[in-house]
Amino acid sequence: MKTIALSILAAATLHAADFTWSNPCTTGPDWIRDCFILRVDDTYYLTGTTRDGTGKPAKDKWPGFFLWKSTDLKDWKKLGPIITNEQVTWSDEFFWAPEIRYHPTRKKYYFTFNADSDPSPDKRSMGMGLAVADVVTGPYTLLTTEKPITNNNDASLFFDDDGKDYLAQTGFNLAPICLDKLELTGPKLKILQGGAPGAWDDAKAINEGSCLFKINGVYHYFWSSNAWGYFVGYATATSVDGPWTKNPANPIWGAAKPEFRAKAGQPDNLPFNEVGHGTPFIGPDKRLWIAGHGHTIHGDAPHPYNSPRLCIDPLQIDPETGAISSRLSVNPQVMKLTATVPKPSTLGSSVSYP
Repeated sequence: MKTIALSILAAATLHAADFTWSNPCTTGPDWIRDCFILRVDDTYYLTGTTRDGTGKPAKDKWPGFFLWKSTDLKDWKKLGPIITNEQVTWSDEFFWAPEIRYHPTRKKYYFTFNADSDPSPDKRSMGMGLAVADVVTGPYTLLTTEKPITNNNDASLFFDDDGKDYLAQTGFNLAPICLDKLELTGPKLKILQGGAPGAWDDAKAINEGSCLFKINGVYHYFWSSNAWGYFVGYATATSVDGPWTKNPANPIWGAAKPEFRAKAGQPDNLPFNEVGHGTPFIGPDKRLWIAGHGHTIHGDAPHPYNSPRLCIDPLQIDPETGAISSRLSVNPQVMKLTATVPKPSTLGSSVSYP
């Protein structure tokens, strides 16, 4: 599962200020999907699925994985490659959905990614790659040099505060993992089921982009579904083994295709076809935000995937029930940062709010 590298919060006094943002982020990468943000001290680091044009051989089209940094979530500086496609000898294409998770016990950064591990031209079989570094900017050492750890897509690590490590993948799959042996130490368990026909997470749709973390001692599992367009929802449990309960107010963030706008309660003029693959991170108010990618509508463009970009919004957590909510913002937004805000030490295994 995906762990969110966060920790216990303490109070810190800051000067009051305004934070502004607007979706999509037009000052970030021009083409990025599966956006993942990790905050380290007061710097944000962004990675995601990138593509180098079209009409090229597969290996050239998917160059690998890159890292950007920003201090304001708006202006992003490209630092360079984390892992290049040439390093991954077991794959030729579809380098997708990377993440960086900090392991609080090992004091290392683990980089997961996904790539096609089947050489057959008419078959796609995604496998999980893993790299590690001492600092977030690298250099990263590729651990999966000969083969992937396991199959399936959207690999996401979760480091529990009892010392156990887990892997989440597409289709609600969860399994324990050993980072030393680079193998799963138990079977993949399907912890949730897709929804009923016509639901936002219809079981016949693709339920992917999973992410696990803890808030106030409760496990929260985020995932995305493409049934209506691209939306994010979550489920909770008091044990990592479940039982898991879906949030009755799902989905909480995303965008519907035009034919699903009414069902999703979204306006007809929404400028997005899809927004999703959302992963939480610590934002400018030191609380949880969500980062994903949005496909904007470009008039008569033949395909909605021409220019996916970073989208972000805050998550609201009800102090009494713990319920999480959000909304996709379109117009420019302003947040007043209070003089005293909870400030986490940057990294850890769980999040607590007073």
